[in-house]
Order: sequence, then structure tokens, then C-alpha cells
Amino acid sequence: SLSQADLDLDSEEEKKVKDETKKTQTDLYSTLIEKLKTSLESRIKDVVISSRLKSTPACLVNDVNDPSHQMEKILSRIQPDAQAPTVKRILEINPDHPVIERMRTMAETQQIRWAELLYNQALLIEGSPLPDPTKFSQTVSELMMEASGGPNA
Repeated sequence: SLSQADLDLDSEEEKKVKDETKKTQTDLYSTLIEKLKTSLESRIKDVVISSRLKSTPACLVNDVNDPSHQMEKILSRIQPDAQAPTVKRILEINPDHPVIERMRTMAETQQIRWAELLYNQALLIEGSPLPDPTKFSQTVSELMMEASGGPNA
């Protein structure tokens, strides 16, 4: 499944190169990864460097032995009264994306603020509902004002 972590589709040589690159990137982004883990710990299982993402900053994937997000949705529809526990997922980040590159050099308070946006963006990309759409919208508006040099900048 493409939604599973540790997707293994490469040749041995490609794997070796990707592993070396991933280790270097993990070392470079270790502080940001830890900050993301801490600030999102109630919603995610782990944060890892992605080698599959090209144009998006982050995505959510399932651990190898966990049910897929789609399977969870199906089961909740079949048995709406059975409160199945939600499985925490893994946040994969794209170290080559400008948003992630920028986050690495931000102040800690900004990293925490952006971590929330990054998580919500990953939910939107996969078509999941946001836990607090109003807060998401307010934060996006604040960032737009800051970017434009507006009153909150």
C-alpha cells in the first residue's frame, strides 16, 4: 500500500543511496524532527524524513502493522457505535520542500505554530477532516497578514 511507511520499491543500489541521503538529512533535521514529535505527540506516532514526497511538505502514513486510514473509516461506518481507537500515524516530511527547509531555521515558537499547520495540511491532502477548522483558518489568515507585512507582522 502506498499509505504504508517504509515503501520498498527500489533496487539494492538505489536503496543504498537513499539510505545514505536519508541518514544525512535526518541528522540535519534532527532538532526540527524532535520539535514536531513533541508538539504533535498526541496525534502522531513518529516523524521521519521522506524519500517519496516531491511537491508537498508532508504526508501522513501508516506504520507497517497498523490498519490503513481508509480501513479505519470503513470500520467506523460498519460499526458506528463501536468506538474503535484511532491509530496514530507517522508524519513524513520532505526535507527538499522550501517550507521544511524554512522551518528548520525558525525560532521554536514558530516551529510549534507551523507544526500544527503542517499536520492539518497533511490531513487536507489525504481528504480527512480537520480537528479544528476555525483555528486552522485563523492561523492561515494570521500568516497571510504577516507575509504581507500587515498589522500582525
